Amino acid sequence: MLLLLMVVVGIWVFWQRSQFPGTWEHTFHVRYAELRDRLSQARKTLREVEKELARAYREAESKVSSIRGEHEQRVALLKREVERHQNPGRGEERARLGNAVLYEHVLLTPKGGELPLDGLRAEVSSGVDQFWLYLYSDSHSPELLTLTSLP
Repeated sequence: MLLLLMVVVGIWVFWQRSQFPGTWEHTFHVRYAELRDRLSQARKTLREVEKELARAYREAESKVSSIRGEHEQRVALLKREVERHQNPGRGEERARLGNAVLYEHVLLTPKGGELPLDGLRAEVSSGVDQFWLYLYSDSHSPELLTLTSLP
């Protein structure tokens, strides 16, 4: 029992020395008791501030993560929109005239070529029983469509 008491006292002395370093007098003398109490209170306040700081930091990280996720979703949506506008595909069929087929976004020529409607210009020439449709695109050479007139 005495040995257990000595071990407990030894642990307490070691703890006190680790908490209030300096001389033995600084650690145990009553003259320094008020300073030790102030140091203990300052350490307690520091722990509370550090806990509050850690909580605020976690909240900020959570908000940043949430905002970053929303931003990435918006960017992905806008990229899909840009891709859809840059490469709209043919779209729905709108009309046919001879072998030419007009789609929502392109004109399919009788030769099987596709001319995007964006930036497409057209000129029409007519003869007695034929029409000639000249199509000009920024990225293609002019396309000539010969259409017979309807009876």
